Amino acid sequence: MNQITHVYPETVSDVIKYLENPHAKLLAGGTAMTLLANKEVNTFVDLQKTNLSYIKEEDDRFLIGGTTSAYDIFRNENLPKSFRTAADKIADLSLLHAITLGGNFAILYKWVDLPPILWALNSSITIRGKEERTMNLDEFFPYSREKSIANRNELITEIQLPKPPTNSYSEYQTLTLIENEKGQLNLASYFEWNENKEITIARLVASAAFKGPKRLECEQFIIGKRIDDELINKCKETINAEDLVKFYKSSKEYRAEILRVYIKRTMNNCLSKM
Repeated sequence: MNQITHVYPETVSDVIKYLENPHAKLLAGGTAMTLLANKEVNTFVDLQKTNLSYIKEEDDRFLIGGTTSAYDIFRNENLPKSFRTAADKIADLSLLHAITLGGNFAILYKWVDLPPILWALNSSITIRGKEERTMNLDEFFPYSREKSIANRNELITEIQLPKPPTNSYSEYQTLTLIENEKGQLNLASYFEWNENKEITIARLVASAAFKGPKRLECEQFIIGKRIDDELINKCKETINAEDLVKFYKSSKEYRAEILRVYIKRTMNNCLSKM
């Protein structure tokens, strides 16, 4: 077994220098360490001294550091409730302290919780590699599917989360057989409406159902419409079980039906909020 070195840089610039080593990997919460500890890794770059764990509130948005734990997100009552719910559903209390925001994005497991709700909430992400850049999550997900952030040896430094206006509703739903297990199906949703109660913005993002987080086709039918039974049924009809990925605990057909139920529920909940 090869010897692995741990280093503890104190600045982001020093982290990037260590990542010039193609056999170096980032270490934040450590929950994915067993996946990275292979014979090609010779250095773990520990992020605990980089001061990237924070939640800052500005007039129109929240700034959340890349090493902020799911527990700190869950307990911050100023953040949107749907985001805090997603953080709470990730795992049991012991792991909530270890799982980090950046880690949830760096290795995009198909069942991830935080990326879908942050996508629904129209967040942006700042990534540092050879250069620093900030991109909306609509741009980030195609980028990360091509090659994950972990495999690019880049560092997620911050998420920018806009504050939702009063004429909006967001929600996070997850299907599990037992509490705090990996979700078999997750749906994050966000809606805004005008004075006529017509939907002006709709973002519905599913994870665990597909190979990664995915915005649902039914969004296009919702914009400019009032929510009613006809619209809800039209949205439900867009869900095809054959489009879902396999999962050993439940069939495609079962999860497709639950996804239809979640769509109906979140649209009705939005309607009741108006």
